Parts: sequence; C-alpha cells; structure tokens
Amino acid sequence: MATVTPIRKSSRGRRAWLASLGAAAAVAGVFGATTLATNLFSAPSGTLAEPTTSVSTPDRTPQRALTYTVRASGHNYTSRELSGSLVGYFGPEPGTGSNNDEQLDACVQAKSNELDRAPIAVDRALYNGNEATVMAFWEEQSLNKVRVVVVNDTCQELRQDGLATWN
Repeated sequence: MATVTPIRKSSRGRRAWLASLGAAAAVAGVFGATTLATNLFSAPSGTLAEPTTSVSTPDRTPQRALTYTVRASGHNYTSRELSGSLVGYFGPEPGTGSNNDEQLDACVQAKSNELDRAPIAVDRALYNGNEATVMAFWEEQSLNKVRVVVVNDTCQELRQDGLATWN
C-alpha cells in the first residue's frame, strides 16, 4: 500500500507561485512591446507604419453655414454700453441673411466654433474710437444673457468677452 503525503500549504509556496506569475507577465509585456515596435517600424522606406488598431473620437460640431446680417451702424461702443441691453443697437430681432465679406465670414465662423453657437447679431462699428466688429451670441436665452465679442479687422479681440442682455 502506498502512503500519501499531504502537500503543505506554506506562504513560501504561494510566494513562489506569485513570483512565477509575475515573471510570466513580464515576459508577455516584453513580447508585446517587441511586437508593437516591430509593427510600428516595419513600414516601407523607414517611415512609421499606421497602427493596426485605431480609436475614433467624435468630431466637434461640424461647421455649419452661418446665416446672419451684418449691420454697419458706425456706433462708437463703450464697455459700459456693451454690458447693458444691446437690442437698441442691433435692432428688435436677431439678424438673418448673409454676408459677402469673406474675411469677416471667416472671423465670425471662428468665433462661432469657439463658442459652439451661431451669432444672433453682428455690427461693423467702432469700439472706443477704433474700427471693430461687435458680435452677440446667446449665452443663456432663458435669462436674456448674450456673450459679446469685439474684434478688429484681423479678428483680434479688442476686449475680453463679456455678458450683456438682449432686451
């Protein structure tokens, strides 16, 4: 008859098992890194190869054709005026229509993309005596708040964006 010797569970045996598991993981990591490096640098003429997997990220809101009217009031705005009610300067309702100035269109499009909304009014005017374009965008329509952007003819901001009211 054979004798059976029970296997002792020791902490040393568990540590050895964990150590061998860690070694196996390290070998797998080195193998994976080597495979990745081989794939990246195996493109023809020494250029980097495209990764075999790609992660797609959702695009921002696609650029949409803006419809707005540019008013040319020639008014000399002050910071105080641009912090109050704007409807008297821009008219009783948001502008509609189109604009034929490509440089201005590019600027309005850029500011619209930054704020992720279309302008409700655009006025070619003055700001503290300097030629300027004043744009208003809804900030919180339910609270009657608009964001005011003032730029020069090269689309550089002449003042920090501020909040005003529409009505």
